[in-house]
Amino acid sequence: MANPERMDPIAPRAASGAEDRRLMERIVERDGSALALLYDRHAAAVFGLCLRILHDRAEAEDALEEIFWELWQRAERYDADRSSPHAYLLLMARSRSLDRLRAGKRRRTTTQHVAVWTAALAVASPDSETPFSQAATAECRVQVLGALDQLEPAERQVLELAFFDDFSHRQIAEHLGEPLGTVKSRVRRALLRLRSLLRGPERWLEGR
Repeated sequence: MANPERMDPIAPRAASGAEDRRLMERIVERDGSALALLYDRHAAAVFGLCLRILHDRAEAEDALEEIFWELWQRAERYDADRSSPHAYLLLMARSRSLDRLRAGKRRRTTTQHVAVWTAALAVASPDSETPFSQAATAECRVQVLGALDQLEPAERQVLELAFFDDFSHRQIAEHLGEPLGTVKSRVRRALLRLRSLLRGPERWLEGR
């Protein structure tokens, strides 16, 4: 039996990397058993990184499934000269997790927009819980979503920073690296356009 103190600590890692590369070659050839073996070897590490980034177990589990499905579908993208399969999987884990974070932020931002603008347009009256008022609020939500979608991306961005991140005009300018005057003009233009787009639902809520 070999003396553990005399064993090269790099040798097991090198052997493992070589085995992983062989598995990747088999995956390119559509060998499902190779994918299962690679999953068994690296799923825990991939899931751990996804969880650290997403802080949500269900999201991390979905990301893990997505990563190995993508690996199976596009295994030919892997370049053995650039990284080991382990490093490649962790790179995918980081990229897909960050994509999910950004997508989640966009969904939350849209939900916030709808809630805030709907509340701002809602009619405050004693009969606010009548079927008419409830229908009006539902119609208003549809109009708000449509109005937000019609804003230019730059206009929507400054409104998000101003109203939902509570940035001042100067902070927005610093954040975007643009002149203060430009930011002020863009905010004003965005508000005017949004007001114009929402004028219809306002009249509808007010009973015209």
